[in-house]
Amino acid sequence: MQFLEDNPILADLEVCDRRTLCWTKRELFKYFDVPLFYYSREDTKFYLITDFNSDSEMALSCPSATIEEALDLSLYAYGGPESISEWLAVYCICVCLKLDFKAVYERHNGEFGTAEDIIRFASGKLPDEFVDYIYEKRINRSTLTQALKLLDQNKKVVLSAIKKNMTFQAFKRFVESALDFSGTPAERKAKEHLALEESLKKIANAAAPLFVRNLDNFETDTLRVSFSADNFEDFSAAADRLSAILPLIEDFYGGIKEKL
Repeated sequence: MQFLEDNPILADLEVCDRRTLCWTKRELFKYFDVPLFYYSREDTKFYLITDFNSDSEMALSCPSATIEEALDLSLYAYGGPESISEWLAVYCICVCLKLDFKAVYERHNGEFGTAEDIIRFASGKLPDEFVDYIYEKRINRSTLTQALKLLDQNKKVVLSAIKKNMTFQAFKRFVESALDFSGTPAERKAKEHLALEESLKKIANAAAPLFVRNLDNFETDTLRVSFSADNFEDFSAAADRLSAILPLIEDFYGGIKEKL
């Protein structure tokens, strides 16, 4: 409540414009006794900035000097938009009022890709089914960024996955795997993956004639060791060889821990 005026002014809620700055359906009654409004001296209008669906009879004036400050205060009051749909509503408000959306997005630490990504959504340059899926599953920023990259590379692959109505976690794994296997072999493997391949190669060479492998492309930290021993001496020799390469194995597990 520290941002409210020392001498608050109340207004009849019926005179407030509920639509112009409305970007969320969430309520703030648990934090505020009454909604907040901004009065514009420029066009002599009252704009509601919180609790847009409130049934309160009165609203409380906020100290904003401009309508952009009023929008900022509204966003701060709610802790910022929680979904892409809310950010899209903010974008539409900015376009309507000729405000700098990118500046607003940066001020409020937008977590759904970049400001340009939100503009792509709003401009209709993304498939409707993709947008609907992102809304429904509440895809986070990192996965959305990867999904947009994959969408640019192979639109059909992404849309086919969405048709299966994958869970968020399944979609995340799908996108990561699809990106791993796109491009040239050198391009499609992350540095961490290449480092693990090199680490395992050193272990395999040092352990020969024992066989040391990871069977799931480093999705887990499991190493499978296999060898043949016809007697105790052969078995003991194999154990000694594994003991001798423990530093290499330790390096491997250090690397895969970072990856996982």
